[in-house]
Amino acid sequence: MKIEARVGGDGVTAPRLVSTSAADSAAMIDRFLADHPEGVMFVEVKRDDPRSWDEWKDDLEDIEYMHVGMAGDWAAAQYVRGGFRAKLDIASVRATHNRTPKTEPVPYDEVLKWYFPPETVISREQVRRLMIHYATTGEWLDEIPSRNHDYLVR
Repeated sequence: MKIEARVGGDGVTAPRLVSTSAADSAAMIDRFLADHPEGVMFVEVKRDDPRSWDEWKDDLEDIEYMHVGMAGDWAAAQYVRGGFRAKLDIASVRATHNRTPKTEPVPYDEVLKWYFPPETVISREQVRRLMIHYATTGEWLDEIPSRNHDYLVR
């Protein structure tokens, strides 16, 4: 299976980086995090899809992404599969999980001033590894604690 990945900020006009091979994905994630160390970002993957990213993004029914918030040494992430128009059930949204919640606010949506819940906040390094794994395999890294969530903003 061929996986292409891209990472970018929140918003249609936000800058994005693209990798077309697993070997390039780790460097792509690290470069984006170096240039954008804080805030909200998205990692998207295409699986065996010959369409351009512009064509692909117009198909809102067939999309999956990782939504990430970073703040200092802390971060949180959620994985959504199914698309923006699909009815998502609780099994469709998986998020990082911390049994000892942190109080540091991690942005979920910077415009609306929404934050990830404290129980989803883990270390920045864990989320970085999760982003790289997702960009290279299209899968959640099982060693990163997670659970399904039904309400992800505070």
